[in-house]
Amino acid sequence: MLIIQKFGGTSVATPALIQKCASHAQKEISKGNKVVVVVSAMAGVTDQLDAYVREISLAPSMREYDVVVSSGEQVTCGLMAIALRAMGLPAVSNLGWQVPVRTCATFGHSRIEGVDPTGLEEALSQGHIPVVAGFQGVTEGNELTTFGRGGSDITAVALAVALKADRCDLYKDVPGILTADPRLVPQARLIPVMTGQEMLELASLGAKVLQPRAVEMALNLGARLRILSTFEPGQGTLIDLQEKTMEKAHVRALVCQKSQAHVSLSHGGHVSDFLKALERAHIPTDMISFVKDDVVLSLPQDKSAQAVSLLGQITNAPIALTDGLAKVSLVGNGLRAHPEILRTVFDILDERKIAVHASCVSETRMSLLIDEVYAELVLRLLHTAFDLDKEDPHAPHLQSA
Repeated sequence: MLIIQKFGGTSVATPALIQKCASHAQKEISKGNKVVVVVSAMAGVTDQLDAYVREISLAPSMREYDVVVSSGEQVTCGLMAIALRAMGLPAVSNLGWQVPVRTCATFGHSRIEGVDPTGLEEALSQGHIPVVAGFQGVTEGNELTTFGRGGSDITAVALAVALKADRCDLYKDVPGILTADPRLVPQARLIPVMTGQEMLELASLGAKVLQPRAVEMALNLGARLRILSTFEPGQGTLIDLQEKTMEKAHVRALVCQKSQAHVSLSHGGHVSDFLKALERAHIPTDMISFVKDDVVLSLPQDKSAQAVSLLGQITNAPIALTDGLAKVSLVGNGLRAHPEILRTVFDILDERKIAVHASCVSETRMSLLIDEVYAELVLRLLHTAFDLDKEDPHAPHLQSA
């Protein structure tokens, strides 16, 4: 088997932890598997590099910004290769341009256009362990680019696709995907198997275990993913792209995003202009709806003042802003087709007189915008109401790897 192993920032935070990660690769090699290792920068390093840039300029050249922030992965890449070699394993480090991972020329948020696997395949055929710096690539004009936060997940999935790997194991500081954030819901439990679409919804809603673009790439191109803990034994969560669900609705997990805001204004036919302005400023929006002549949308609270300023440049209409909100989302299958799920949710909210500022429902997601003060209570109540406290006897389980 060929396995891609990706280690996140908290997994490689110190030289000792890098050695621990190297032992995971050693374990797979001892089973007769081939391994390609992908690494992030050590925890906190990218933030520090970003801070250095911001001390010098609040509007830096993004080309030079990428040169600075990509250096964190270069350090980890070299240290991981050294750790593997100290174990007697023939590792060789590779930066993005050496693979090469080809990207578009959008600095800071580039997208992968292709991966040339030739060099990695040759290294593997010679019994070597390629160690690849995540988060970075190179344009056709040999300009270095980065993929944005969580970009090493994207690198790992892209390599899994290009090399036709049997599996892509992403090592994190959690045991896998849980039914909810255990800091908010102590009864949260591990989900052994999830569908790719469920994982994409969770990632898009702010569950920071996986980068949404990485999940989207895996879905589109067929990479088999597994989420594992670097620090604890266990089989983690398999993201099974082939898993099919029956018609019975199934709430699989809950996500809570705090510090949200709600903006409404008269659109007057300017909706496209509004969205373009917010997109150019990299302000993420969600739960967009129309009530008579008003457009209503939710966005992160720390972006709300900037959003109001931008929208005020486009329209003279009054803009209403409500902050101090939280978005609680249910993720699963068949949610829109089963009104009893929506009824259960609103029964819980009505009983406690909790107002809903906005809501949206799709086949795999139901989101509610409520006052943040109630968010943790609602999360725990929903977790119990949909039996997420208990193991699902019908859920598929991982087979031993």
